[in-house]
Amino acid sequence: MQENFSRVLNEFGDSLGLPGLVLDEGGYCGLRFDDIPVHLELLGERQQVLLHTCLGSVPAQADKAFHARLLHGNHFFAGTAGATIGVHPESGSIDMALVLEGERLTLEGFERALKAFVDMAEAWQRELAGGHQPEAEDATSAQVLPRDWSSLRA
Repeated sequence: MQENFSRVLNEFGDSLGLPGLVLDEGGYCGLRFDDIPVHLELLGERQQVLLHTCLGSVPAQADKAFHARLLHGNHFFAGTAGATIGVHPESGSIDMALVLEGERLTLEGFERALKAFVDMAEAWQRELAGGHQPEAEDATSAQVLPRDWSSLRA
């Protein structure tokens, strides 16, 4: 899996004019899209890639309604384009994360997932700054689904 994702990441870098974009020895790469830092990490032997970013911090005056907005966005991933939002219990950071299946990841799938992730992170930053709650146009568009449906078991 690391070889596949490394190849996809390298192709992505080439498409952006960043030849030689690679993971470090720990399986990490950091990117920034305007004001959105995106951290990419391999998740051990699980053949998954974690994308995550910090959307901000829970304000000191946050009430139940604030937390309810975050929970509502997470409900069936309706407001996150397949990602999830959580609050770190110690730091109070509001983080968004998306897990991609690295084994079957293609350049096109990675680009689509990354764009949806960054767009949603920008929308949530606006929401947390006082704008409107984002809505995902297609909650499955960010997910890289397996091509072989026979591998899924009920």
